[in-house]
Amino acid sequence: MKHSQQVLIIFMVLFLVSQIIGLLIVNQGSEVIKIVNEETKEIEKTEVIFSNTTVGERPEIEGSETIITIILGVTIGTILLLLLSKFKKVKWWKHWFFFATIITMSISLGVMFNHFVAWIIAIILGAWKIYKPNFLIHNFTELFVYPGIALLLVPLLNVFYAFTLLIIVSAYDAYAVWKSKHMITMAKFAKDANLFPGLALSYNVKTGKINKKTETNKKSNKKIMKQTKKEIRIGILGGGDLAFPLIFASTFLVFMLQQGYSSATAIAYSLIISGFAGASLLLLFLYGKKDKYYPAMPFISAGCFIGYLVAVLLINIF
Repeated sequence: MKHSQQVLIIFMVLFLVSQIIGLLIVNQGSEVIKIVNEETKEIEKTEVIFSNTTVGERPEIEGSETIITIILGVTIGTILLLLLSKFKKVKWWKHWFFFATIITMSISLGVMFNHFVAWIIAIILGAWKIYKPNFLIHNFTELFVYPGIALLLVPLLNVFYAFTLLIIVSAYDAYAVWKSKHMITMAKFAKDANLFPGLALSYNVKTGKINKKTETNKKSNKKIMKQTKKEIRIGILGGGDLAFPLIFASTFLVFMLQQGYSSATAIAYSLIISGFAGASLLLLFLYGKKDKYYPAMPFISAGCFIGYLVAVLLINIF
């Protein structure tokens, strides 16, 4: 087993909670419009529209253009992070991380509060996360980062293109971890900087007890050095492993709404995809080896595809 039982349970709970929160936020940020034939009074078409986010209007792209844009964004981000890790620019990474965190959180919070309030909350939580970090605030804020990404991108995709995106991302993840290994380089840099995009838990290997404090000042560095002797390990689950299955499940949610299903029904069926994605992640945790990096996306994507087939089968049956 890759992590202790306690850490494994926490990771799985946080993964599923992130997917549930994400689907609820995407649903909350959408509006279903039924187009009625004036003569027959029958519903001709059901459309799902999304209002502007806290960062303004979405780009006027869709389908393949969205995938190309995402790939370019990931490529540029990868190059920049590799450069930061090469030259040990932790402060630059801290500023970038803070900026990305408050933007994505504000998008999520923008469906619950007015945009000004959403920005204020996002800035406060983002500053807390960066300057007074601990595992609670880090993982709590991450639960609202990836729904923001989903809410931004889902209106620009559909199930087919989200499916295609999962395949591309899975292939890239496998190459970046098993072949080029640059994903490992970036992960180590982020861990050393104590600012990791995704879920992160520090724990004692022998006792399995969670290490709550994660500050990176000089005093805590001395503590960490002592804790290392006691076999302190940091378990991580990358942000992409949360974002991409959520994007896929959310596009299915929108598809269900377009077919005329209620929000509750659409969310319930979409959660089947999230459940199977979580099950595949659980298998990776259970059979993965300690101190070894794995590309999670190929496994999570397989779970998403199986979940999609099961959801479609159940829809046809019932």
